[in-house]
Amino acid sequence: MVQVYRSESVLSSKIVTPLRSAISYGIGEGPNSLVTNGVSTFGLLYYTEILHISPAIAGSALSLSIFWEAFTEPVMGYVSDQTRSRFGSRLPWIVVGGGLIALAMYLFWHIPSRFTGNSTAIIVYLIAVNIALRTGLTMYFIPYLALGFELSPSYDGRSRLQSFRWVFNMLANFLGPALAWSIFFRGHTSATGVRVDGTAVAENYAAMSSAFAIAILVMIALLALSTYRDGRFAAQPKPERKARLWSEFGQALQDRNMRWLLGFALLVQIALMTVVALQTYAYIFVMDLDSWQRSLANGATMVGMASGAFASTYLCRWLDKKPVVMIGVVGGIMSHALFGILYLTGVIHSGTTTGFVTFVLLHGGYWMGSGFIFPVVTAMIGDSAELRSARSPGRHEGVYSAALSLSMRIAFAIGLLVGGWLLSNVGFQPGAAVQMSVEAKRQLAVLLFFVTPAIALLGLPALLRHPVNRQSFEASTC
Repeated sequence: MVQVYRSESVLSSKIVTPLRSAISYGIGEGPNSLVTNGVSTFGLLYYTEILHISPAIAGSALSLSIFWEAFTEPVMGYVSDQTRSRFGSRLPWIVVGGGLIALAMYLFWHIPSRFTGNSTAIIVYLIAVNIALRTGLTMYFIPYLALGFELSPSYDGRSRLQSFRWVFNMLANFLGPALAWSIFFRGHTSATGVRVDGTAVAENYAAMSSAFAIAILVMIALLALSTYRDGRFAAQPKPERKARLWSEFGQALQDRNMRWLLGFALLVQIALMTVVALQTYAYIFVMDLDSWQRSLANGATMVGMASGAFASTYLCRWLDKKPVVMIGVVGGIMSHALFGILYLTGVIHSGTTTGFVTFVLLHGGYWMGSGFIFPVVTAMIGDSAELRSARSPGRHEGVYSAALSLSMRIAFAIGLLVGGWLLSNVGFQPGAAVQMSVEAKRQLAVLLFFVTPAIALLGLPALLRHPVNRQSFEASTC
């Protein structure tokens, strides 16, 4: 069972969350990973290749949910903080939101036949189901993230817990979207002798979504069972003064310990999500990978990020959090840039063993840098919430989680929007990607390996202005 260390006083920064607690909590990251990575990896591909929707229009439709989330995420953070029940503040919302996630994830890829003949109807259906999916994800993820902040309020313990969460994120991503290339999207030869790519078959997407929906329900059940007793233990009486929703959220955004982190996180996530939107097309049309090579390449990104997340815990103890994040940004950009130089100068070529191995290693290096960044930034947000509690007694984890999550969702939407727009502007035509010109492929390589990763550099000034380190945290919470 998860052990809750929540108390009115802040504990020593040396307290480390037990392994059992970290694993129990990490399992709950699986649903978020399958939804986020599944949609970002295959969403645009499905709506462009199967339904022949323009990538710019499909990306816009997927990004519209951000206007809905801009309202629902702050509300969910506030409601989660204020909820008092026999099952605690977080668990009831986790269970209800998780069920909605599984249903909407299934419907996202199972479009009724009466919609498929009309592009306008498809777009309307996509927007409606995506809003339902994002609503469920908000109801699930905000309380889940806040629960993580509560499990270990220590400076080092929080980093360890978040590193485990991201390791499980990558594990679910590897077992889900990464292996989906070889499990659900294997190519075959038709009766006429024509080679058919697995991503061109609608039934493959339907099979994948059914498997993902079942896996989501199983992981939510495991999380609920492991936190059930502690959820009751963590239940608290109603506060004497009920905080106002927008006042609480506004104060979180105005917190000087928070706002610079959010600005940095937004730009880094935009860069990452644009890379995700483009890398799927690079696997197929730039690197000319078969289904198993795509799984290996995608799997390498998971291994890279998980390795970075695991290593970040130990690096933070040695260097502190902000330097580790900076190493992740610079290291990731350099890995992608090196491969771009080798590819564009003709030193390595697509369709060769050397090109494939080099791509896997250096593309994985970019994701290892991301593994340094995101768990540590999340832990830093938790530190900010803890410092707020030291100044203003009460529960603030929910609204701080909502602020972080909202910045991530905004970045997700912008990344898909920018990715779709960039694909349209390099000459990609829906349903006819095999006709992409050599020049268009080179432009796509430039965007993937140089332009989009460098967006993260714009966030470094904001990161440098973040004032919290180990010494100031301990001084403020003693």
